[in-house]
Amino acid sequence: MIRVVVIALILCCPLLGKSGTVSAPPAQPSIADLSATGSLSSRAVGEGDLVQFTLMIRNKSDARTVPPAVARSIRLLALPPQYQFEKICVLPSPPGQSDLCQTGSQFSQFKSLVWDALSPGQSISVQGELKAVKGTKLHLFPSP
Repeated sequence: MIRVVVIALILCCPLLGKSGTVSAPPAQPSIADLSATGSLSSRAVGEGDLVQFTLMIRNKSDARTVPPAVARSIRLLALPPQYQFEKICVLPSPPGQSDLCQTGSQFSQFKSLVWDALSPGQSISVQGELKAVKGTKLHLFPSP
C-alpha cells in the first residue's frame, strides 16, 4: 500500500503546485522547402580551362508559416576533385558584404558560405567560374 502511494506521489509531483492553464510546447522549427537549378557554360573542358556556372536557389516555403521556414547556412560543397572555385558572385549582395564577388580563396576562407539565412519567398543567384586543375583530362558535357 505504501508503494502505491509513493508511486502516485512521484507521478503527480510535477503537477502539484501548478495552477492555471497548461501552455503549449514550444513550436518546432519549420523546414525550408528549397529549389535549386543551375547550368554550366562549356561543352568541353581541359586542364586550366574556366567553366562558368550559374545556380539559382529559392526558398519556396510559405511566408505565413510560424515559425518561418528560414534556410540557414547555405554552402557550396563537394566540388569534383578536378575543379576549384576561381570566382564566386552572389546576387543580391549578402547582408554585411559590400562586394558581390569573391575569389576562390576568399570563398574558402568563409567556409564556402553563400548565404546565411534565406527567408521564405527569397531567391539568390550564384554565378562564378570553376577552374579545371592540373591533371584534368578533357571532359565533354552532353548538350541538353
